[in-house]
Amino acid sequence: MKLTVFLIAASQPMRKTRLTPLLCAALMLASPAYGAEPSQGSPHSDYKPEAQMHFFGTYWKNKRTARESENLFTLSPNIIVPDDDAPAGGTATFGWFDSGEVKLLQYVEYLPSIQFAQSSRKLMPPKLPFDIDDLPRYAMVCAWPIEDGKISGDPIKAYAEREDANYEVKDMKQYVHTKAAWRNVRVKNAESRFSDKDYCKEIAHSKVSSAAWWWPAPAK
Repeated sequence: MKLTVFLIAASQPMRKTRLTPLLCAALMLASPAYGAEPSQGSPHSDYKPEAQMHFFGTYWKNKRTARESENLFTLSPNIIVPDDDAPAGGTATFGWFDSGEVKLLQYVEYLPSIQFAQSSRKLMPPKLPFDIDDLPRYAMVCAWPIEDGKISGDPIKAYAEREDANYEVKDMKQYVHTKAAWRNVRVKNAESRFSDKDYCKEIAHSKVSSAAWWWPAPAK
């Protein structure tokens, strides 16, 4: 069994697109395994977590044509812990950028189970158009168990690297559609990018992060 994480960002064009939990699960099973190591001391330390991210969205070129909500993106991470008895817990996702910055992509304080934890947040690009360099190069996704209202173990971590070869931008007459993917990568390939601080443990215990939010939510 494997831990797989998805991060999906989508805007809402005229025709809405949704991924069902069933489809997410099918995609997770199809993702390649690279043998990422779990955090030592974790109650799930026997597992080999994997991470994967997907990003896609559409924005309208003509602001007078599009309603404000149609240029909003949805960030939706998913984390899988292959354990039927997985406890409740929290989850967070961090991104490392080519500038060397680490930013917070998503955080959920509590979910009933971290076996299949799904959440979402809306956000708006600070500039349009944006390009691949505005997206994180690496992602670190973590989840931590909570039992009886207390954190009961170290965060489980997995990493993914941006797959530039499959980055897509479809520039149509009225709108632009962008799609990117991050694939699971060995811990040794990405862990050092996030080594300045223990970002996962920090947010798990304090409920805040020293890393700034990436693409803040609208009106905030």
